[in-house]
Amino acid sequence: MTLLLNYPSTNKGVTNVCFYKNIEDSLAYIQEAKKNADYLIVSLHWGREYNTNYQKLKKYADKIFAAGADCIIGHHPHILLPIEYEKEESGYKNITAFSLGDFIANIGKEYKTFSSRPHEGRPRRSIILSLLISKIKNKTYTKEIKIIPVWIHNNYLQYKKHKEKSRQIFPVLLEDCPPEILSPKEKAFELQQIYKELKLDNL
Repeated sequence: MTLLLNYPSTNKGVTNVCFYKNIEDSLAYIQEAKKNADYLIVSLHWGREYNTNYQKLKKYADKIFAAGADCIIGHHPHILLPIEYEKEESGYKNITAFSLGDFIANIGKEYKTFSSRPHEGRPRRSIILSLLISKIKNKTYTKEIKIIPVWIHNNYLQYKKHKEKSRQIFPVLLEDCPPEILSPKEKAFELQQIYKELKLDNL
């Protein structure tokens, strides 16, 4: 569902997405969906592009969880935002990934590790969120949360200097990133930045 559109609707308010100007308008649908699901993930288009302030989103998340959601996957900011959750003896609950970043974008095309300011690399850092969900005795819960770091390769600087013949932008798992894209030292730094931006240190 989405709380905003990147373009005005031309169909007299009817769109092919779940568009809600107010989060309260969506809660009844979340409650209904939960009746038919063991585990409910809400994919939510929200927030402001490249804005690291997510405090308003936390208020939305509280209402969505109260309506029955188990996990929220946020997108639209195009940068990594923190992941929050509640830890229980059986696992994790109320997981909010405010923004997982990007999988392809031309933003941050001139960023170079160590040469540019660290925050300029935010649009190049992303993750895949992996959840291990278990069901025991009619109770479903998240047993494990795993973060898979991703780097968005963008060869703009090499192409601009005529070192490469074509423009290339694509995601690559950070652990598989070849040294011609990121050196081991650069890779270690970008991994550190990813965990710093996610505010995770105990998974």
